[in-house]
Amino acid sequence: VVRNAETAALQSLPLPVRISVQTDGRLSGTPVLLDTFQLLCSKQRFEAMNASPPSTLARLENLAFNAKSETSPLLCAGRDDNHLIMLFSSLLEAQEGIELFDAALARLKASKENDFAAFFAIGAVRDTVSRLALWQKYELLPRNWLELTAEDLASAADGEKALIIFAPLSFYRSLEESGAHRYSLYFMPANSLKAQRYIV
Repeated sequence: VVRNAETAALQSLPLPVRISVQTDGRLSGTPVLLDTFQLLCSKQRFEAMNASPPSTLARLENLAFNAKSETSPLLCAGRDDNHLIMLFSSLLEAQEGIELFDAALARLKASKENDFAAFFAIGAVRDTVSRLALWQKYELLPRNWLELTAEDLASAADGEKALIIFAPLSFYRSLEESGAHRYSLYFMPANSLKAQRYIV
């Protein structure tokens, strides 16, 4: 009976959390306050494209280009600081790896009064900003994505308007059941399948 309860508990958790709470294949703890950054992938749209969730950033972008329709395939609540910072940091980590991610954070922490000029002088940080700008230019993200709120994303999730919604796990937990069931949770893919990763 306990094994079935463990299996059910693990299956209800997103993949990054599932990985972090297992020891030797057994449930060792459940971090209820963990708020990882997620890709909410539309089950219906992925099925219609006969596609699986992206395993690399290149695959994510390819899926987004192929899914363009009347709405942008990718959504993020850019007006919400938490959503914006989590998207930027998870994309930086996924794109550049943990060493450059750690170096960028160390430079920001070492700067006086959070000198963002020093932070944005880092090539990896500029590359991440450029990638987001290209996503906006090619309408993978909507042109107004920096004005979108969590409420806008909840409405989009309920109508299954996006292929992928970038959001914290806490956002997914706040969705109405009808919207939440339309999406599967995945982690931000890296540039390489062999990349050393954090759970962001």
